[in-house]
Amino acid sequence: TKLCAVFNDGFAAEKYFESKGVYPEFCDGKRVEFYLSPAVKAKDFKALQKLLKEAFLLYPYCGETQTQRIPAAAVLPKDTETEWVEFRQAEGRICALSCGLFPPCTPLFLTGERIEGEKCALLAKANNVYGVKDGKICVYKQ
Repeated sequence: TKLCAVFNDGFAAEKYFESKGVYPEFCDGKRVEFYLSPAVKAKDFKALQKLLKEAFLLYPYCGETQTQRIPAAAVLPKDTETEWVEFRQAEGRICALSCGLFPPCTPLFLTGERIEGEKCALLAKANNVYGVKDGKICVYKQ
């Protein structure tokens, strides 16, 4: 499983993780990606969650789409329900499952990101997608 976090200064966030003994797989200056295997223990995943929350506070994303990127774990209760909706009904909703095109498997929408119509239309047209099913996208219930 790939976990991707977006920061204003991804390289600084990457160094922060490394200083805590956690080594991301990839960083492009904004996105910091981690690959989790079935061998990752629950305690290690919880430690990563804690570090992510700290990193979001230290290196928040302040780009032009700041109002559209919401770290879901920071603003939504853990038990928030989700639902699958058709692409045309998803605009303006909050994405509950990262999804995008492959290759290269870089998300168009990250979990917690507000869904934009233009990117959603791209997902609807594409043949090779992940994180969607039967022409629907997973969103948090309103």
